[in-house]
Amino acid sequence: DSAAAPDDVTASSIGQLIIPAAVAVSHLKTISCSAAQVDRLHHGLPIHRPATITINPDEPCALVTESGQLAAIGEFRADQSQIAPRQVFV
Repeated sequence: DSAAAPDDVTASSIGQLIIPAAVAVSHLKTISCSAAQVDRLHHGLPIHRPATITINPDEPCALVTESGQLAAIGEFRADQSQIAPRQVFV
């Protein structure tokens, strides 16, 4: 629906044509992370599940920065009450 023709992609237009990664995973539960949590995720370390978030064991979720950029895809580990990063985006 929103694909651009190859000839329409230029250095000046590419910023307007790229869809944010967070949109691609908008079907997943989204959890906003602090800068310290994002740093942990970028090092492959888990973060604690926010008490206000209900998530099923092994359910994937989108972990986003405070500005809404996709930082990682995580998976909830109920036995540790933590969300472990599965795919990290730097």
